[in-house]
Amino acid sequence: MHASCAPLQKAWAVNIALACTAVQAEQSTFSLKEKDVIMDEVHDMICKLVAKHDIPVLSVQDIISAVANCLGIVVEGDINTHSIQHVLQEAEVAAEVQMVDKITQVDGSTRVTCFTGVQHEVNHTSKTQLQGWKDMIHEMCTMYNECMVGSMAGVADPRELVTKVKGMLTDHTEDQKKLICLFREWKEACVREV
Repeated sequence: MHASCAPLQKAWAVNIALACTAVQAEQSTFSLKEKDVIMDEVHDMICKLVAKHDIPVLSVQDIISAVANCLGIVVEGDINTHSIQHVLQEAEVAAEVQMVDKITQVDGSTRVTCFTGVQHEVNHTSKTQLQGWKDMIHEMCTMYNECMVGSMAGVADPRELVTKVKGMLTDHTEDQKKLICLFREWKEACVREV
């Protein structure tokens, strides 16, 4: 290296080091909220931690902080359990609305598989289970209609959703066989009404 080039190379090295430090400084903080509103990325992270990885709601903030600390990232802001529960409720509503929207757009040539979750009933009689299905479909359509007011989407009719059901996953016990027969009768009645 020539003595005349040393000051230029030194200045160049200092500029690169400062640029790297600035990038690291920008990356070393993570904000959970922007103007007191939980960020969309944080919504997604909360849902994944709780729904996919079975992290208890009370531990979400601690998990986020522990992982960030391990990565050398400072977390700005915090999320209380009430906010986490609210995020999860919003996600549940969104999932139901998306499911109804997906089903209402199905025509006879399209096959769609939807999982509505495991339904818990007071008892295992087929009539009680059928009523649980009726209540669930009615609640999902009501939620869809409330959320989609003013949009180009049509109104979801529970009877139309029932007519699009092509199968159910159950065990082969007698009460489930009876439930399928009752569901089929309900579906046929809905087809006649629609």
